[in-house]
Amino acid sequence: MKCCYCYWYVCFNRSTNQWNNTITLTQLKEYLRKSASLHEVRTRKIIMISEYIASSVNAIVIGGIEVVAAVTYNEKLAEEAVKRIDIGGYISTIIHLFSDIRFISKIKKDFIEKSIEENYKEKLAKVK
Repeated sequence: MKCCYCYWYVCFNRSTNQWNNTITLTQLKEYLRKSASLHEVRTRKIIMISEYIASSVNAIVIGGIEVVAAVTYNEKLAEEAVKRIDIGGYISTIIHLFSDIRFISKIKKDFIEKSIEENYKEKLAKVK
């Protein structure tokens, strides 16, 4: 399915609504590069969301255990809860938060710049 879509995307000229049966190697490489970066963005978003969920659940569970320990005056339970805090998960979430947002913003910026450039090229072609 991917190959058919790739073939369709490269061979179909949207500006003229016509099929171009020749695919140049540079066109194919450009499409695959763009596709790979979009898949990487999606993958990073999924990882960010899963890390947020895991860190949030850990914080809620530990907080709940601490509340129960405080209400029941159970010091051992409070100590066990503190030992189970996922500090590495929190650090990983924070690191991924900043690095992935920077990466995703860069990809969006590049995409917008390229779209604007293509739009201006089309308008210039129509004027000429």
